[in-house]
Amino acid sequence: MDWFPICMGAFGVAFIVFIFLKSYLDDKKERRVLTEIFQQHGIRTNAKVVGFQEHHTYGRGIPGRFEIDISFRYPSPRIGDSPCTVKLWTNDPACKDYPDEIPIVYVPPYIDYLYELTDSAELIRQIGQPVNIYAVRLLLFEKDIAKSTSMRSIDELQRGNASEKV
Repeated sequence: MDWFPICMGAFGVAFIVFIFLKSYLDDKKERRVLTEIFQQHGIRTNAKVVGFQEHHTYGRGIPGRFEIDISFRYPSPRIGDSPCTVKLWTNDPACKDYPDEIPIVYVPPYIDYLYELTDSAELIRQIGQPVNIYAVRLLLFEKDIAKSTSMRSIDELQRGNASEKV
């Protein structure tokens, strides 16, 4: 009996199980880190919808099906209260229900980073978590909070902020 094909098959199955397990654990860790970041720093607000575009295909260059240009008042600790215009990406078709104003959740140090008021090292120091700032989204459509974090709804964000202030 030839054992080589059996060993290679077993190795292949073990390798596939390892890849799926590592992917699951990495996703779980990322969700935990994002939950901590949003509970500590997340701010909920409404943003004015400036532009809206739906993409039928998306991937590396287009991170979401819906691209929404939004504008909101941002109380920057560096430059004071200023208007902020950024792109919001989401795959949730519920964003179409908000033609004028859309509820968002953002992390203030991330907005400073987008406007080049801080660098990536300062952003990571301020949020207190080692994250890949090019891969994580720290500006979310309110309904995406359950998809990106371990929180079930935005209400948990409010409870998290209220418990820290007490």
